[in-house]
Amino acid sequence: MQILSTLYAILLVVVPLLLGWLIMWKMYISKYEFVRELLGYKKENKEKPKSRRVTNVELVSNQNKSHLNKGFN
Repeated sequence: MQILSTLYAILLVVVPLLLGWLIMWKMYISKYEFVRELLGYKKENKEKPKSRRVTNVELVSNQNKSHLNKGFN
């Protein structure tokens, strides 16, 4: 009988600790690359989102600006 009560006491401590670790892992800890590397998980390759810009922006040089200023003189 003493052995069963000892086992129950150990389970009463270990099970909540494991459940707490699992919940924290899913919600928070797994997002840190350092922790994943310590535990031996491979880095997940996530695609970077594409730029929202549709066209390239061209910089206007001083030569191209000269015709823009003519109307204001």
